[in-house]
Amino acid sequence: MLRETSIHDLLISLNRMNEFDRMLVDLEVSTCDFLLEDEALKEAGKPFVRDLIFLPPLEEHRQYSD
Repeated sequence: MLRETSIHDLLISLNRMNEFDRMLVDLEVSTCDFLLEDEALKEAGKPFVRDLIFLPPLEEHRQYSD
């Protein structure tokens, strides 16, 4: 399986899984202790920072086809 994907894609998917896990904890759907992970990231010089991503406004009515 490693030959079929790039390491870059693997790292991106691991980051997305981590973000999803943190979101579930924030929503109190799941429980997990991220303290050890957060401390390790701080020691590595890359602390965990949650960036807000603003979505563009949605059009109320959009016609996709005739």
